Amino acid sequence: MTLLYRLIIALVALAAAWALDGVVFRDGFIDKAQRDDWQRLLRVTGYLPTWIAVAAAFALHDRALRRAVPLLVGATGAGLAAEVLKLLVRRERPGPLGEVVFRPFSEDLFNSAPLGMPSSHAAVAFGAAFILCRLHPRIAPVVLLMALGCGMSRILERSHFLSDVIGAAIVAEVVVLAVAAAFVKPRRRGSRLA
Repeated sequence: MTLLYRLIIALVALAAAWALDGVVFRDGFIDKAQRDDWQRLLRVTGYLPTWIAVAAAFALHDRALRRAVPLLVGATGAGLAAEVLKLLVRRERPGPLGEVVFRPFSEDLFNSAPLGMPSSHAAVAFGAAFILCRLHPRIAPVVLLMALGCGMSRILERSHFLSDVIGAAIVAEVVVLAVAAAFVKPRRRGSRLA
């Protein structure tokens, strides 16, 4: 698939998510007191130290950095890119009624904490998942579902809109394209990384 088609698909997905933000916010909610262990598991896939630990495990197992570095750079890069974009987009997290508010540049210029677009938790999760898909294609269904679950947990907790999560996935894919080009060697048929 060419880069132009990927860009068109990404923009259509983001526009559709933005249009659905109100409906998803209104109809999808889990009280923080009702969280189960599975929701915590999914959310922690967006926590960078999770991927630092996995990268360390890869480095110890491989006695090399061929999997650790791309994983660490992919997850970290996606999270950092999301934080920078939050400061540029300046859309706040959903209000109590799902209202959309953009913070002016004159207010709290370098504080991304109350900003939501794109979700940095989801960006980290998708960044790790996308690079793992390139390193180990057979595990793609598991890691992609975990990243989607992280994004859904952020939506269900009303910490983010659907478009924040879709935006995070797009950011992660852009970062991972660059990371993969720099660090991931094409696999030969029949070769194994593990």
